[in-house]
Amino acid sequence: MTIELSPIGNPHFLSIESMELFSEEECDRIVSTFNPEGWRPASVSDEDYGSGTVRPDIRSVLQQQLRLDSSNWPVSALAAAVGEINDRVFHFDVYGFDALDYPAALRYESEVEDHFRRHADSGASFPNRKLSCVVQLTPGDSYRGGDLVFPDAGVIAPRVQGTLIVFPSFLHHQVTPVVSGVRHVIVGWAGGPTFR
Repeated sequence: MTIELSPIGNPHFLSIESMELFSEEECDRIVSTFNPEGWRPASVSDEDYGSGTVRPDIRSVLQQQLRLDSSNWPVSALAAAVGEINDRVFHFDVYGFDALDYPAALRYESEVEDHFRRHADSGASFPNRKLSCVVQLTPGDSYRGGDLVFPDAGVIAPRVQGTLIVFPSFLHHQVTPVVSGVRHVIVGWAGGPTFR
């Protein structure tokens, strides 16, 4: 018996893409809007340890909502860039950022060696996440550690300030412990109908 399989429609669906999104000045402007009192420990969500649980052994990082201007910047610029990369590379069926799963600011500190162990952003807890995005807000030479790593692909994401990294939410990735300095990033997830 022969089973014929159709060729993969898009051979680039496992790509890790990057592009320059914000200038150094724009990154500094975003960071200047962060509320020093607004940082809270970020939680993890997974069927193994529950949704919304703070587990610093797995994910140690502080989080807060982004402050937007009247044109929804910087999220408006982020959405446009993710949409352009999706149209050019991934061709996923996405509707944008979900209001209940909106992009956020993260702060990785060296005092406690903030990190995030190997994980995927989509799964049982977030089945509609399709594309993950990370914007590097901090100059890469101002901290040590804190690398965004894709172990299965053997890729370390660029650390250039203002760079946007976009990848499928089902790709495993991790953030190595920050051992000196502070790393600020924006993270977000473009959602769509569940993969089938």
